[in-house]
Amino acid sequence: MRGAMLVEINQKKVKTIEEVVRTLDEVRIKVASQKPSQQMINLTFVTLEKVSIHPQKGVPQLYFDQLNIIAKHNLELKETATVMLEDDNDSYENDDWKAKIHRLGDESTAPTAHQKDARVVEKLTRRILMKRDDWHEWKKSEAKQLDQYEQQGMFSEPVPRPIKANILNLLWTYLIKADGTKKARCCCNGNPGHKGSITLAHTYAACVEQPAQRVYWGLVAVKNFIAIGADASNAFAEAPPPKAPLYVVIDKQYREWYKDKYGINVPKGYTLRVQHAIQGHPEAPRLWSEFIDEIIREKLKLVPTTHEKCLYKGIFEGQEILFLRQVDDFSIASADEATCNKVINEISKHLKAPLKNLGRVTRFNGVEVQQTDKYIKLHNSQYIQKILTRHGWMHDTYNPVKKLVPMRSDSKYLFTLENSKGPENDKERAMLEQKMKFNYRQALGEILYAMVTCRPDISISITKLSQYSQNPSEEHYIALKNVFRYLRFTKNDGLIFWRNEKANFKNLENGNIPLLYSDDAIQKELLNDEIVPKDINQMFGYVDSDWAGDTSHRKSITGMAIMFAGSVVAYKSRIQRTIALSSTEAEFTAACDAGKMILYLRTILDEMNLDQKNATILFEDNQGALMMASAQQPTRRTRHLETSTFALQDWVARDLITLHYIVSNNNSSDGMTKPLARILFYKHFDRLMGRLPPVHFRQKLQKEKMVRKEKVESGLDEQVHDDDK
Repeated sequence: MRGAMLVEINQKKVKTIEEVVRTLDEVRIKVASQKPSQQMINLTFVTLEKVSIHPQKGVPQLYFDQLNIIAKHNLELKETATVMLEDDNDSYENDDWKAKIHRLGDESTAPTAHQKDARVVEKLTRRILMKRDDWHEWKKSEAKQLDQYEQQGMFSEPVPRPIKANILNLLWTYLIKADGTKKARCCCNGNPGHKGSITLAHTYAACVEQPAQRVYWGLVAVKNFIAIGADASNAFAEAPPPKAPLYVVIDKQYREWYKDKYGINVPKGYTLRVQHAIQGHPEAPRLWSEFIDEIIREKLKLVPTTHEKCLYKGIFEGQEILFLRQVDDFSIASADEATCNKVINEISKHLKAPLKNLGRVTRFNGVEVQQTDKYIKLHNSQYIQKILTRHGWMHDTYNPVKKLVPMRSDSKYLFTLENSKGPENDKERAMLEQKMKFNYRQALGEILYAMVTCRPDISISITKLSQYSQNPSEEHYIALKNVFRYLRFTKNDGLIFWRNEKANFKNLENGNIPLLYSDDAIQKELLNDEIVPKDINQMFGYVDSDWAGDTSHRKSITGMAIMFAGSVVAYKSRIQRTIALSSTEAEFTAACDAGKMILYLRTILDEMNLDQKNATILFEDNQGALMMASAQQPTRRTRHLETSTFALQDWVARDLITLHYIVSNNNSSDGMTKPLARILFYKHFDRLMGRLPPVHFRQKLQKEKMVRKEKVESGLDEQVHDDDK
């Protein structure tokens, strides 16, 4: 609460110290006759400024204004019928890189008509729609929504308004989908501050964490499975109602629908008893989550993992099943595609509205999924292209001489960035934003979503730039725009999880060979590396930390990357909570953080029938931290460390984790702690992002790569050269 303001006492607003004293005196007099347990005072505090970095976790913060724009982009992508797709391996490599720069350099920075969003977001209300010529189509959409509610038994027959009942209003939203479909949606106003609203039970609903989601796709790859998607229509209406009896006020839409359908006018003052969970009510997500979880466990006999309740495994009709759910979206994976379809049909038997079978998963939880015969790739090319187009940066005239990196690494530049001060007042801030032609916080939130889902290569850049989101200077604006420029040339990049052998599912896409961005000498070094484990079924990790590298606060930055199935499944760049007094302290703290992530992931893999029989290798480049963890030899410099940090020694002793030394130039988490120069940057992220094929594919892929490279250089491969496809 340090630095915060007291604004309310027992929901009564206070603006001065005198009001605070007077209000507290009134409360004391009022509660003097009550029992001590009832003498509670509710104090409401607010902060004056948004906190850019979480004070405990040391990671960038997201606020509602940033989350709203991310949600808007993802909703539009989900509902877009046709999206321009480009060649998956469109990368900057040799002559192709120069050719792309030449083409882009000749084009205008302003988006052309066909590049702008075809969908115009417009605020639609019923009053506006009733004046339009197509009102009859919207009225049909309202009727369709209420027909579906009737099919699912959402509401009772109209009844007189009960006394002292929990009664909420209905809310309607109207939108036009990309294919021209007019959609009317009905929910309730479940705002907890709404007068008369009663919530008796917890509102929490489990959601899948990003590392667990990546582990799922890694498992689908190494087990050589295929994943089929499904979606529940109007899902919440399948679940039971809230514990407290709930009613909704009958609105015009319902009255007109009821009159048209039954020829009866609903009497004024009548309400509807809600008989299922309804979207908008605080308890609805939890009620749906519990409902579908019971079907999955009881009817399909699938078992959730201990730490991720949205991730299941089991046997269905003799086939191993992996099941991932995110609210009302599902991904079912098995060695037999027909078995996945049977699982979807079995769930549908227990729902009033059957699941939509979406076929092979191409997008899940906002992330694009490319399933090929050699690997599974997670990427965000459509999302990145959308935000670049929105800002008018898809055809920026900036012409880099060499392959771009997200952020320059020279110390002079970083010192300037870290110590640059933003404008002194709101007027200057507005002028700077107008000059740079974009909102810093909003753009940062947009790019942060890409980083969290499948772009570890921009982690340290975004972590650093997030520190200045409250008051960015012109240098910070330029640095952020440079990250977007890097994304423009690498928008098709993502995480590649390799299969143990080539899959032979019917009509499965032939996976193009990912081109390594590293220089030829580095590529040979990566391909001949004998240190890194060759078995992609076994997890291993990298951990690193700088030491007081940021001159503005002198806190060290932890970088970790946990590898599985040939790519990174968990990664993090975080600012440590306290200032480390030595490099050993910083590295040991980082290793403990990485150890916690490894234990979490080991549990998931073990429960998903992929036992991690041996201790998980964690590569570390600090000898002092290695000695402390493995030989349990603390030094005078580490006597002040928190006791919890030394849990790492116990994990090593129990043979769960083993720390191995690796030279700094080969430690792939180095790029998560500080910006790197081009050669080291691409060396590390070729490995982390799975562009390096595993041993069992390497020889064959090298031959294919040479053929493809010859085509690129000779201009025969149109998919690489035609950037407009």
